[in-house]
Amino acid sequence: MNATSHKQRALIVLCCVSLGFTALAGRLVQLQVLRHDEYTAIAASNQQQVVQRQGRRGEIRDCTGNLLANSQSVRIVCADPSITTSNAPVIAAKLAPLLKMDVVGLEQRLTGTGKYVRLKQKVDEDAAQRIRALKLKGIMMEDQFLRTYPHGNLASHVIGFVDNEHRGVQGIEAAMNQQLQGVAGYEVIERDRKGREVRALRDEEIEPRDGYNVVLTLDAVIQHVAETELDKAMTEFRPVAGVIIVSRPKTGEILAMSSRPTFDPNNPGT
Repeated sequence: MNATSHKQRALIVLCCVSLGFTALAGRLVQLQVLRHDEYTAIAASNQQQVVQRQGRRGEIRDCTGNLLANSQSVRIVCADPSITTSNAPVIAAKLAPLLKMDVVGLEQRLTGTGKYVRLKQKVDEDAAQRIRALKLKGIMMEDQFLRTYPHGNLASHVIGFVDNEHRGVQGIEAAMNQQLQGVAGYEVIERDRKGREVRALRDEEIEPRDGYNVVLTLDAVIQHVAETELDKAMTEFRPVAGVIIVSRPKTGEILAMSSRPTFDPNNPGT
């Protein structure tokens, strides 16, 4: 083999190596310069997570302090599919009995490309504690408040009810929604490459503010009497609808306001 052939081979190798380094340099320029902002944002989203924290909705009470509407603390169980996808069948099998969900459907929600999905709302504290004890990677919990009305349909038209987003729909719940709902807070959580929270690197935290309580002029005892009498009248005379209003003549304060037909604000859909 002559010297010319050696030079040609060396030149070909040099050209290949040069092309390889040129392609690598071009790719680096693309990643580090042209798409720098895009990948920086992706890296931040993989590392940081903003968790919303709901403020407790204010109470509604009658003029003597009897509780008419309250918010009980429950939990929302969430998942990070970027972490749970690889082990979705095992996680679904453990969670399904506690969440009372179908295993197949739960497994589907645990898989995907996103970073956040709600698995179940209104999870009671007992189930939440049992889920925490499992220490499943990628499974998180958020605070949620469940609106309850301890006296059922007592003064239901006056009090009203809330929707799935905890916003007032009618009655006092709607009219005083801005005062009752409070202000939500949030916290920015940083995680390591395994998805574990690094509390020492917590970036920002804003505490939620609870809503204000609302006190009505209604008296629950008088309200109960009015509703009992209205029920008797509805049974005896069978009208299409009925209303009883009791007020204090000197001030005009409404002490009772009852309407029929009525409903239970704990289950307004029924």
